[in-house]
Amino acid sequence: MIKKLVHYTPRLFLSIMILLLMPLDSSGANNQSQTFQNRIYQAYITGNISTWEKLLEALPANPTESELYEMAMAHYGYIGYCMGRDEKRRARPYLDRVEDLTDRLLEISPENPKYLALHGALFGFRMGYQPHKVPIIGPKSLKAINSALDHGPNCPEAWVESANKDWYLPAAFGGSKERAIEHYLKAIELMEQNLADYQGYWYYLNTHMILAEWYNSRNQAFLAKEVYRKLLAMEPNFQWATEKLQEK
Repeated sequence: MIKKLVHYTPRLFLSIMILLLMPLDSSGANNQSQTFQNRIYQAYITGNISTWEKLLEALPANPTESELYEMAMAHYGYIGYCMGRDEKRRARPYLDRVEDLTDRLLEISPENPKYLALHGALFGFRMGYQPHKVPIIGPKSLKAINSALDHGPNCPEAWVESANKDWYLPAAFGGSKERAIEHYLKAIELMEQNLADYQGYWYYLNTHMILAEWYNSRNQAFLAKEVYRKLLAMEPNFQWATEKLQEK
C-alpha cells in the first residue's frame, strides 16, 4: 500500500500507485469461509474493485494486530488504485482511515519495519492531497522509509518503499533508477526466502508487476515478459499479467 514519492510533484508520485490494482472490474470473491486476505487476493487477480471496496468495511470490532495490518494494506492498495485514476475524492475517506489504522499499529510496535514502510507510503498519498505541504511532508516520508530499512534490513516491504523512493527521487537528491531496480529485486528475493508468508498475498504479485513496468519503461521488454510468465506459472488466473503478456 500508489506519482512521485519524493521531489515532490504529486502527479509523478501517483504514477507508481496506479500499478497497485490494475485492471479491476470483474470476479467473485464472495466465499465467506475465505480469510480476508484470501478475498482481497481473489479480487486482485481476477479484477473486482467493487469487491475490494466492500471488503474495506469488514474490520472486526476487536481486530488483532495482524488483522489491523491486513486491513491497512488493503486500504493502501485501494487508495493507490483510485488516485492512479485521478479519483482522489473517492479515495479520500479511506486515507483518513488507513492513517488511523497505521497509527494504531505503530502504537503497538513503533519500530516494526512493515508499519514504518507503510507510514512512509501514506505520507506520499498525503502529498497528493496537500501539495502545498510537500516540503514538510516529503522529508517525513523519507524519514519513515529510511527508518523502516534501519529497523528491518530483511523486511521486503521496506525495500519496496525504498525502491519507490529511489526511482522517483532526482539523482541530484540521491535517487537512482538502477538502485531502485536492485531494491525491487531485493524485496522479491526476501519474500521468496519466506514464500509461505507471501503466497496468496496480492502484494507479492504486485511487487513483480511494478518491477515489470520498470523494465518496460527502460525498453527491457524481454525481462518484463519473463516476470509475467513467472507470475502466470504461479497464478494462472492472474488477469493483469495475462493481459500484459498478450500486449507484447
